[in-house]
Amino acid sequence: MILLTGASGFFGKIAWRVWSATREVYGVCRTNTCGGRFFACDLTNPGEVRALLNRLRPDVIVHAAAVRDPDLCERQKEYAWRLHVEATRQLAAWCRSNSACLVYISTDYVFDGNAPPYAEDAPVNPLNVYGKTKAEGEHAAREAGEWIVVRIPLQYGYSQPDDDSLVLKVLSALRSGETYELDDRQARYPTLSDDVAVAILALLERGERGIFHLRGPSRLTRYEIWCKIAEVFAMPMNGLRRAPGGLTQAARRPLDCELKMSRYDALGLTPFHDFEGGLKWVREAMQRDGYDWRVG
Repeated sequence: MILLTGASGFFGKIAWRVWSATREVYGVCRTNTCGGRFFACDLTNPGEVRALLNRLRPDVIVHAAAVRDPDLCERQKEYAWRLHVEATRQLAAWCRSNSACLVYISTDYVFDGNAPPYAEDAPVNPLNVYGKTKAEGEHAAREAGEWIVVRIPLQYGYSQPDDDSLVLKVLSALRSGETYELDDRQARYPTLSDDVAVAILALLERGERGIFHLRGPSRLTRYEIWCKIAEVFAMPMNGLRRAPGGLTQAARRPLDCELKMSRYDALGLTPFHDFEGGLKWVREAMQRDGYDWRVG
């Protein structure tokens, strides 16, 4: 049985759908409005966490709950530390005492971007609070005894029309007809969340442990990402502009955190979609759901 934190978040919704098709999965979210097999729990409250774990007694805990916005992490440093590090430490301690496995969802931002591509054993050197707390969370996860750390770059996908989704945000912006200046310097490796969920389940089924890098093969800037979304969804892109000299943001961003997937690739598991193929997957999912991205 899998217990998934952050189950009401973007990745959590997709992972819960993928895993629950063949496994018993319970989700954790912060409110009592999650419904179904989702439980309300404040992961920064040790008493609530302990009570829930002792009640459900999962075989696997996937800790996907996070403050995903690096700029927001800069403003909420204490909360990011409590969620990414202290909560992870408590989950790891429970796993160690109860022979369970902890899967910790981390990020490519644990690296500084100065020497890509990064192997799984490359030393970390994060530039911002998000990366620093995630790197410390990785150390905490190792206290579980049985653990997997999964590092993932920028994610995209679709599960429902009101998702906090990269693709939906871009489509909404394109519909507005406004002008957007977009960074054309930082390299990103957009990764389909469905691919990540399938890969994590495969790693668990094989009994794999340790650090794994999971990413899509396409290398694009944010400007190129928006242009590709406009192309695949047949939306106008005349309002898209390259930002001269890059953009100023609260959190420093590394220029290129390409992740080597050596360990995953060596297992011969399902390859990841390139960005265009993944976007077509997302478009088909929207069509099956009856969602018309042209009107929102």
